[in-house]
Amino acid sequence: MPKHATITPAVIKHLMTKPEMLEQFPFLRFAKRASEAKVGRSCCGKARRSGRTPTKAYETVMASIAHLPPDRLAIIKKALGADTLTVTVSVGSKTVVHNR
Repeated sequence: MPKHATITPAVIKHLMTKPEMLEQFPFLRFAKRASEAKVGRSCCGKARRSGRTPTKAYETVMASIAHLPPDRLAIIKKALGADTLTVTVSVGSKTVVHNR
């Protein structure tokens, strides 16, 4: 039975923990740097978000994965142990689902 994976922020975090994936895919390095960036405190302390990757970084990674050529996508599929991937990308007010 073929295995299926959906690219979510949790899956992206998992991929960011693998050094070989960070070497091969620059957009994962971008997301990792964004998650490690320190955000300054606000006066009431609510805006403290260090260690959290901004939503924009996840959207960039998902869009990048959705547009990878098949040979590069095979590397991500192998790392996840999946035969097919589903990537949901927001473009403006539209949501596009890529099944690859």
